[in-house]
Amino acid sequence: MASAIAGVFLAVTSVAAAADVPKLKVERMCRASAKGDASSNFDPKRCLDSENRGREELVGKWDSFPAPDRQQCTQLATLGGTASYSR
Repeated sequence: MASAIAGVFLAVTSVAAAADVPKLKVERMCRASAKGDASSNFDPKRCLDSENRGREELVGKWDSFPAPDRQQCTQLATLGGTASYSR
């Protein structure tokens, strides 16, 4: 019984969480990208600005996407341990 209740709670929590645009922790991805290739002109600030613009664009559209699509999008955006709005 307890596991069934926990399963329902997780399902409800996942649906509720999918209702809002996720706040991804993109800072780590931008910093790691900058360190990955020291010879490039990669700018972590520009990376963060781009990621923030991507999130703002999603804010205006997020509710128009079906809940399963929003959930899958969130999963793909955090695939591999890093997060990005522009995968």
